[in-house]
Amino acid sequence: MVRTCLKNVKDFAFPLEVTFNNKKEIFWKWFLLSDSDAEAIIREILIPSEDVEKPEPQIESESVVEEKIKTKSEPEKIEQQKTLVKQEVKTGPKAKLIPKPKEKFQKKKVIKPRQNFWVKIESFFNENYVEIIEKQDIKRTDFELVISFNTPFGKTKYFCKALQKSKITENDISSAFAKAELKNLPLIFLSNGSPDPAAEKFFELGLIFKRL
Repeated sequence: MVRTCLKNVKDFAFPLEVTFNNKKEIFWKWFLLSDSDAEAIIREILIPSEDVEKPEPQIESESVVEEKIKTKSEPEKIEQQKTLVKQEVKTGPKAKLIPKPKEKFQKKKVIKPRQNFWVKIESFFNENYVEIIEKQDIKRTDFELVISFNTPFGKTKYFCKALQKSKITENDISSAFAKAELKNLPLIFLSNGSPDPAAEKFFELGLIFKRL
């Protein structure tokens, strides 16, 4: 089928009949290819060139051979020197190791900054939606306030005593009660400490104590 199709192509391919070794071969030539170029291509196909240039063996000069021998022998010399050094170290006198005196490390005391007592109070009020109506600074660790916040019975006012002290005594609470009665308000006592057992009787009088 392929040969029949190629023969029918009249405008682009032309058949060339070549006899080689008593055999007839048909080649197809592109119509733009000259006869001389076609003949050269057919010769390359039928008679491939066998004369391939072989690289001539290079003969190294004596100086090059000597340099190669030197480069090979150098690493061997280095290895021999290393072994000699190792042997000298092994056979040499033993060095006495003097232990270093242990350094005494003193632990540094980390002093934690004391948090401002008023910051704790403000944080507690903000978390519980407490409104400050009045504020009186007695000391940096002692505050008297009138506050207001929502309760199931509506918005209620309280007299608030805030005291930074590890142990709240009976006198501390009784003094705060007296000031609350003057304002005709119930008492809330805020502190970072805990009440003394003798001051627990004020809970029966309606004292609200909150430890911060």
